[in-house]
Amino acid sequence: MISFFREKPLRMIWRLEKDARTSRIVGASHFFRYSYRRTFVRLMRDARAVLFEGPLDKESMETIARYGMDGRDTPSILRALDPEAARKINRRLADAMEQAAAASTGLAMIRPSNSSFLDIYADEVRPWMALFATWSAYLRTKGWRNSMDMEAYSVAMRLRKNICFMETIEEQLAALDGIPFERIVAFLNAFDQWDAYSERFLGLYLDGRYDEMVSTTTIFPTRCESILDDRDPVFFERMKPFMDRGSAVAFVGTTHVRGLTGMFEGEGYLIRREKS
Repeated sequence: MISFFREKPLRMIWRLEKDARTSRIVGASHFFRYSYRRTFVRLMRDARAVLFEGPLDKESMETIARYGMDGRDTPSILRALDPEAARKINRRLADAMEQAAAASTGLAMIRPSNSSFLDIYADEVRPWMALFATWSAYLRTKGWRNSMDMEAYSVAMRLRKNICFMETIEEQLAALDGIPFERIVAFLNAFDQWDAYSERFLGLYLDGRYDEMVSTTTIFPTRCESILDDRDPVFFERMKPFMDRGSAVAFVGTTHVRGLTGMFEGEGYLIRREKS
């Protein structure tokens, strides 16, 4: 269970100021080890609008999951993986696979009971679904059971804030389908490096060492054109009216912050880092 009483300082907040109006961008980690519920309440208390990348409501998330599970027209991650890397992943994630099967959820419900984790989550699914299913299951073995996006969304819902999503489901799915297959395979094959990678990311995030953290994430498959270069200008255009009015809080993946803050600086915004 996540503790909400001993939060770490959140050092990934950027304050945007122009014409005596103030808004904030939060660099969020989609998977994380700690909760920031109290911090999010403070950030949103006086906010006119709270922005997120893509739809986070239950129906939208189920639509995305269903699409990701249907990978019959896409190359198989399972067949492309190095057998030794696949063996290590299956061994590490055996408990996660058993728990999913016991709960009769998702793909585990329709695959044979003696299937390995990758048999269930990396074959006949879209490559990005195989990546995120494997990566998130791995992180849960390390105690990373929180999603900063979903936690912030639940806070915004509870506070009855004006919630806006900066892309449609169709746009989000197109971006995910654009993640290069070869980058996904290479990252999964580098499973031996995941412990060091995740711990370094965590330490740099908590310390607020943004540039070093971004440099560390270059090996992650989503550091690609369809996820960053194509979406940053879209996010900027859809964020700008809210930022111009002020009192907005936008939650975006950490790697989007550099591009977005640069665009806002170009519009005359003063950008400052702050800490919760």
